[in-house]
Amino acid sequence: MIYRALGKAVPPLKAVSQTDFPFADKVKVATWALEAMEFAYQNAIMKGLSATTIDPLSNTTREQGVVLIKRTYEAFRTASDVKATLVLPTGRIITLTEKAKYLASDWDGLLNAPLYDARLTLYAATGSAKPKSRPADRLLIKSASMYSKADNAALIDIAGNRVRYFAYTLTRAAPAKVVWQVANVPFIGFPTDWQKPTGLVASGQVAGTAGEFAIDFATFATKLGVPSHYRQLTTPGTQQVLYVRAVPVDGSGRCIGDPGEGVRVLYGSSLSVPPSASSPLASPSFQLWTPLRNLEPDAKPEFPNILEHVAKVGVSCEETTPHWFQFRGAGATTSSVVFQVSAKPFSDVEDWNAPSGLVYSKTYSPLPVTLLADYHNTVPIPFHDFGPAAATLKPGDQVLYYVRAVALSTSVTPGVTSAAFSDTVTVSYFKQQQVKIYQWKTVSEPSYTPTIKVVHYEPVQWEDPNWAHYYTVYRYPKWNELNFNITNGTSTLYTYQYYAMNDPTMTPDRYEKEILWKWLTPGSHLQVWDKSGDKSWWAELWDGIVSFLKTIIDVVAKITNWVSTAFAKLKGGLIAFIAKNFPGIPDDWRKGLEFALTMLADYGLASLGIPPSLPNFDQLASGSLNYLANEALAQAGIPASAVTDALIDQAKTTITSSLTDAANSATPNPLNSPFLKADPAKLYQPAYIDVAITNPYKDKPSLAGFLNFDAGWDWKDTNITVTTSTWAEKPTGQIWADALAYRDHFFNGLRKGYPYYPVSYCIYEPVRNIAIPPLMPGETTTIRVYLKEYSGMPYPFAPQGDSVTWDDFTNLYWGATGKADFTVWTSGFRLANITPATSFDPATNTIYTHTYDHTASSQTFQTVPKDPYN
Repeated sequence: MIYRALGKAVPPLKAVSQTDFPFADKVKVATWALEAMEFAYQNAIMKGLSATTIDPLSNTTREQGVVLIKRTYEAFRTASDVKATLVLPTGRIITLTEKAKYLASDWDGLLNAPLYDARLTLYAATGSAKPKSRPADRLLIKSASMYSKADNAALIDIAGNRVRYFAYTLTRAAPAKVVWQVANVPFIGFPTDWQKPTGLVASGQVAGTAGEFAIDFATFATKLGVPSHYRQLTTPGTQQVLYVRAVPVDGSGRCIGDPGEGVRVLYGSSLSVPPSASSPLASPSFQLWTPLRNLEPDAKPEFPNILEHVAKVGVSCEETTPHWFQFRGAGATTSSVVFQVSAKPFSDVEDWNAPSGLVYSKTYSPLPVTLLADYHNTVPIPFHDFGPAAATLKPGDQVLYYVRAVALSTSVTPGVTSAAFSDTVTVSYFKQQQVKIYQWKTVSEPSYTPTIKVVHYEPVQWEDPNWAHYYTVYRYPKWNELNFNITNGTSTLYTYQYYAMNDPTMTPDRYEKEILWKWLTPGSHLQVWDKSGDKSWWAELWDGIVSFLKTIIDVVAKITNWVSTAFAKLKGGLIAFIAKNFPGIPDDWRKGLEFALTMLADYGLASLGIPPSLPNFDQLASGSLNYLANEALAQAGIPASAVTDALIDQAKTTITSSLTDAANSATPNPLNSPFLKADPAKLYQPAYIDVAITNPYKDKPSLAGFLNFDAGWDWKDTNITVTTSTWAEKPTGQIWADALAYRDHFFNGLRKGYPYYPVSYCIYEPVRNIAIPPLMPGETTTIRVYLKEYSGMPYPFAPQGDSVTWDDFTNLYWGATGKADFTVWTSGFRLANITPATSFDPATNTIYTHTYDHTASSQTFQTVPKDPYN
């Protein structure tokens, strides 16, 4: 009877095996009942009285009958367990404004900023020296190197000391040991697979009570950076973001609490931001002095040669001694000074480090410069080394040179060098007698560096406060996957067994095509929470919802672990796709492309700002398909000249297909339905900026390099009104006290310990070293960079400052402080020195300077962060 009922209610049943029925008394079973008995045994409905007997001729007791029905229900409940009747949304769905969603956010349960139960707080030393005090010390000693828990506060200089100190403090933990880890990609902060995280490049351990440890990044330098045949971290002006964390571990080797995300550090060399046409170089901020005669300065009573602040000075080509210059008034944070001589006036829209016409450059560090005991910061410039030889000039000829000093100091932007400029002194390099001015001309050599243009900035799409209750059908469900009824208010969709019991001709195939798929097409929306008019709905779903939504933090953990699994699936899918769909390319290319595309899941998406915790990562990545395809082909070692449109399209198809396959599995949901995903329209989507990268040249591919981004508000404390939240029930005096305390925190606490100006408050976390692939002549590709809000830690320039709160971000993002500066810029191009840098044509009395037409590019724009920019 059970077998026949299941045959009607749950077809098709699994075929019965005639060899799997191990009872000695099976000969007593009637022929007509044998198949049903075998089915019941093979599906754990009947188990026999012993291993060899089933006693088929005895009567079934009531107790045995109950057990048989219970086992049948448990074995086939997937197809018949109706949990509830859900309601399809009808009419217009109410959508909250971005501000309303932001204000309703649960800051302890954000998908973009999960709250971890981390028992260890990690700090990185801001300098290469060991700090003089630890974070837990009661007395903090200020020094050049201090501990900071801010991301990107530490730059490990590839050309200097690569040993960096770290310290930690513990909360509710007494670990047996602490395991430190360094990775190329962000850590997932939950305990799943914490011992072998994606992108791990180094690890070690110290005693739990150590409180401090050092990591020598030189010992695993070969593992750092995205492997590439055309781009290296040793190229000046390149940095890589590394992720460092320390995990407290008990005596059994288990993580205590959550391992957390740790801190980000920078590895490479210091960067300098090239000027933008919309943000020109600052006016001269310090002075350049020089004596009038071509001798060392002195103040002797007889024939003094004193330093003077003049705009022009003469130097004879017939004198071989250098001319001296002194800089005065450079900022207190200046770490080095570069003296530059150019054959043409300096421009305020060129890269300061490579101005056109540059003929001489020399850097002095440390400061002060003590070449002359009585005249600190005074340096010689040997004009005879680069100027035309005296024999080539005629009496009265002169060549004009332009001299300036550039003061370099650590910027408030992490890992970036700030440049300040002296006034310019014009030097007349002459041969006495009749005056004849030589002309100069600049010869531009193609650098083959790409140009950039900001196409669009899109603010954050904040998550709906009830996002965990909204789902969408991402694929057609199967007949036995629906375990709840659905109503649209006038009619109802039931599970398969309802129709099978009322229509003997109903089959799973008919049910899917004629009924189920007309209701639940991909893209359909369902709510699983607040349609509680039907009391039975509430009663039936209550247990499932409460167990799933016990706390929003639990849901975030489940979603994050699902995404981690999907990322792993993405890598496997890419490998399989390469083997199947690229049969015609050379083996060397195939192997490289397989590696490069697989690597995108680790490095590519993470570098674009797509963290392995957002369930809509496939949707986010779709905005950069063309760029990802170009980068994958370049990383694979395929020459840019061999990259065709067809090959790019194949790579885009590969990435798209693998992203879709990886993400097309059910996200955790209260109904445990395998065809439902969290509704992307209700999920958080980070702010992003689209940047067009163009090869402006017509004859050769462009060079590979890197893209960087910063967004910040220039600090000021006049005509600015900031707000904070407090309890209205507090006494008025306490409310005023809270307001004053917040004002002091915002204007002073956030920059505590940093007395210099200017100061820029980060709005989004700085972005460094997004790979720019080589592009074909005239080609343009668009990179979409996702941005993460800066919150929960001090600013990198103020390790002793207050941590940035969501109230601080609110004031900066929503416009209380006005517009912010957004800067996009390039770096890391491997440009060879031009030889010769200068040449002289005596026939035309012309000095030629050879320079690159342009090197790095940048663009700055201003907007309130909540507003789009086009």
